[in-house]
Amino acid sequence: MGKFDGNFVMESQENLGPSMLALGLTEEMCKKMLDPKNVISVKLSQNSDGSLTTIGEHSMATELNSTTTVKIGERTEIQKPFSYFVTVTKKDDNTYESRMEMAGKVMVTESVVHNYGMSVMGTVEGTAMSFREEFKRVSPKVTGFYVFESETGLGPIVKMMAPQMDLADWDKIKSSMALGVIEKSDGLCLDERFGGPKKVYTFKFDEEIDYCQADWNVDDKRITTIIGPGCYKTVAKPKKDGKVWEYTSTFNDFGASFITKMGGLEGTEFYKRVPDVEGTWRMVSQTGMENYLEALGITGTQKTEMIAKTASEYFTMERMTPCKIRTLSNSSWLPSEVVGKIGEPFTMDMPGFGSVECITTELKDTMLNVMKFQGKTIAITEKFTGEFMVAEYVVDGSKASTMKAIFARD
Repeated sequence: MGKFDGNFVMESQENLGPSMLALGLTEEMCKKMLDPKNVISVKLSQNSDGSLTTIGEHSMATELNSTTTVKIGERTEIQKPFSYFVTVTKKDDNTYESRMEMAGKVMVTESVVHNYGMSVMGTVEGTAMSFREEFKRVSPKVTGFYVFESETGLGPIVKMMAPQMDLADWDKIKSSMALGVIEKSDGLCLDERFGGPKKVYTFKFDEEIDYCQADWNVDDKRITTIIGPGCYKTVAKPKKDGKVWEYTSTFNDFGASFITKMGGLEGTEFYKRVPDVEGTWRMVSQTGMENYLEALGITGTQKTEMIAKTASEYFTMERMTPCKIRTLSNSSWLPSEVVGKIGEPFTMDMPGFGSVECITTELKDTMLNVMKFQGKTIAITEKFTGEFMVAEYVVDGSKASTMKAIFARD
């Protein structure tokens, strides 16, 4: 995550077609690319290892779609949508330069992000060709749950903010930090989990609030304003000494970044988006449960009873830490409490069925679960969206066993 992260749609271009022809693209490719009906979108994401992922999509020329990941400063070979080498360098916090070598031609582009979106200027070496593209940043989904992934330069800021804190303790705390965000029409609701008690509060944009976080020695007045789609700036003035500091938050489909500036120091935090699972969930609709249970060997009166009881069953999920989830259930077929860690196998005992091996992973708004149940493999995909969760259950990869269920959060 970083300043470049976001979704962008091209609004205008100057001389793009002739420049692409000079680079070696065919007239047919250029014609499709420049068709007024062709929507060109770019999704950028700075990864925690410093690499940059670019996803380019063309609505009317899908053969030009591409996904590339490059390490800054390294020459990388790309095979699709055509073969070329590219080297990306960072000029400053807002600017990347890209050198693309294709079929003996070289194109150099400079991409600059700003509050509105992104401007791309390019030239084809050895020719008089140059072009310009203007992209608008598309408002990303801000509402969601985010867990700490990495940081740079934040230790000295933490020490300045809370002199009593040992940096060794900070290293332990940061891995458990998380943030819940609900976007409102005129502000945000934040659920902060930064090592101390959970702090939930709501504020309006462009209006001052009092903010206190005793564990971090923070007691200030602050204000937050929108500086771009999915981008916010917060300025804080401590009540104790009045020394103003600020942070900029940027959200995209994959996560969020926070760039803090305080007393001449600058630090960056990166958080990844994970499913918003917390709460109590009840099945409100299902299809295919009979086939699913029969594929597991559950038949007769036991099958009938399990289907009938779904109307009164529920489960409650809670993140104990960003990577550890507790699930409580009133189901007579499941343990009353299960604690599992994301990405690590665990075992649970199901009444009447014995021991079941499980593993769970998650990405963005989706949780993937695999269970070993009496010699069969169950794959469960759960997609969380707002107050609903859509789950698909498949036994041993058989489509005939598929069950789809919709759950609603209380």
